Amino acid sequence: MINIFVHLMDDYGLFHRSPMLKALANNLKGKAIVICINPIKALRIRELFSKKSISDKLKMKTIVENNLIVVNPTTNLHHFIFKLPIIGNIFYRQIIKKALIRSFPDKSIFANRSICWLYRPEQIYAAGIFNSGKVIYECYDEYNYDPKTGKYLKRAADYDSKLLQIAKIVFVTSNELYNARKGRHMKVFEMRNGVDYALFGADIKKNTSNLLRGIPKPIIAYPGNLSDFVDLDLIEKTASHYKDSSIVLFGRVSGDTKIDGLLSRNKNIYYLGHKPQHEMAQISKEFDVVIMPFKKNIYLEASNPLIMWEQLAARNIIVSTLFSESIKKYEDIMFIAGNDNEFIDCIARALMPNKERREKGVAIAKKNAWNNITKEYVYYLQKEGLVC
Repeated sequence: MINIFVHLMDDYGLFHRSPMLKALANNLKGKAIVICINPIKALRIRELFSKKSISDKLKMKTIVENNLIVVNPTTNLHHFIFKLPIIGNIFYRQIIKKALIRSFPDKSIFANRSICWLYRPEQIYAAGIFNSGKVIYECYDEYNYDPKTGKYLKRAADYDSKLLQIAKIVFVTSNELYNARKGRHMKVFEMRNGVDYALFGADIKKNTSNLLRGIPKPIIAYPGNLSDFVDLDLIEKTASHYKDSSIVLFGRVSGDTKIDGLLSRNKNIYYLGHKPQHEMAQISKEFDVVIMPFKKNIYLEASNPLIMWEQLAARNIIVSTLFSESIKKYEDIMFIAGNDNEFIDCIARALMPNKERREKGVAIAKKNAWNNITKEYVYYLQKEGLVC
């Protein structure tokens, strides 16, 4: 048995790769224990003196499956301390060690061999905790460039190079990421992104979601996070052109993105916030068209959006900008626009009956179910002798 310590970029319940990790654990039963480590939560003063809050916060671990465990490290240090490169890294390692010891008081688990699974270059300092010296680097975005401007980030690139030097295996989620790293590491494997097909592909009856009641049809939806790489101007143009349609936005607002003005100027744009996966799978059945209004820069050129696979599984027609050349290979199942005017026109075509596109989309999404894809991960882990 081996431990795989996965250092998450967000809480397990919110992290976009949680369905992948669940499927990976399922395919590693009897071979490995997947231990997901949530980002450290810095407790506020009032929480330190609140019995209820401290009790909730200090629930040290959650058992999702027999071999899938989530650890919840906490500290009373101010979150600013973790922004200091050297000091923050030292404190991070100490807090993670204490959280793991408290989560597994009998310490028997630490007798297992361990792997450290990292997602971003700046996580390199997490390598080696509890003898997890063998590192898996799963790269799902081009971190060496700013997602908003596409500007080259030297510090991130330096960390990326260091992580490539110590990683045993590198998994990437697009051909662009593969080409950027294959010459710097001998074992880079391109893995497709995927979907919880059992969830999003389930045969759910329409009109079962109370959330969209009262919102006029047709519904043109963007079910992803509202980050710097989302083209809000294009969303506003869409709303202006399709005045009799409802543009429904979901997800968390992050970065420098501001949507208050967008909502106040356009009465047919609705923002419903972040929804958990099980709820989004049900809501998705109510969409008439799904849009991916992404900007184009070198950061996005390397992306492979999860929402694409989720919405194809939900039998939805997608209209996307040409944010990446690799997206062109899906032209037979999606509408891909080279400019704003084409994007507006493609939505009109997507609102028409498209049974053949829907069926093709469902077929490729089913093939890309996480349960299938993570079997490939397990194959490479076994091939490199990391798991039995």
